[in-house]
Amino acid sequence: MSSIKTYTVKTIAICLSVLFGACNISQDDSDGWNRFNGNVVLNSQADINELGNKEYNEITGYLHIGSYTDDGQMIFPYVYDTDITDLSPLNSIERIRGNLLIRGNPILSELNGLKNLKIVEGYLIQINFNESLTTINGLNNLEFIGRTIHIIRNDMLSYYCGLQTLFENNINLDYEIGSNAYNPTLDDINSANCRQ
Repeated sequence: MSSIKTYTVKTIAICLSVLFGACNISQDDSDGWNRFNGNVVLNSQADINELGNKEYNEITGYLHIGSYTDDGQMIFPYVYDTDITDLSPLNSIERIRGNLLIRGNPILSELNGLKNLKIVEGYLIQINFNESLTTINGLNNLEFIGRTIHIIRNDMLSYYCGLQTLFENNINLDYEIGSNAYNPTLDDINSANCRQ
């Protein structure tokens, strides 16, 4: 079974669990947007490549990249064993209506594949437990998130300059940065101290 078919099965299962909710997996481009209607969980490089082939501009639900169950929950006990190394197939995504979570990808070193992402309407971006991640630079064009960004326990992360636009446009943004190789303050991010 291909990954895209798996998304359909996953989303239908989620829809059935919400009796009065509506879900539509179809592509809707009547307004010029190539849209994935539903939530997306990507647990492997093959999942990312297959979704990337569809060149979606928008995901109407959440996007979880990494160690998550099929319904988007964290795996307990914590498992960090994805083979994800390259997010570039996702470079067409400009808007995510839900949360963006990137967690438990031990060999992912950068986020450049998200370079066209401008809006995350959900309340949370979470980037955690990606032990080879060195830079947030792929988020340079991110202009808006709903409320909070957490960047925690990324052992090699020391380059945050890609968050400057986000923090300039969202002065009341809640954020937590900790247990990374470098943990800058908001003033650091908005200055030449955004990297170490």
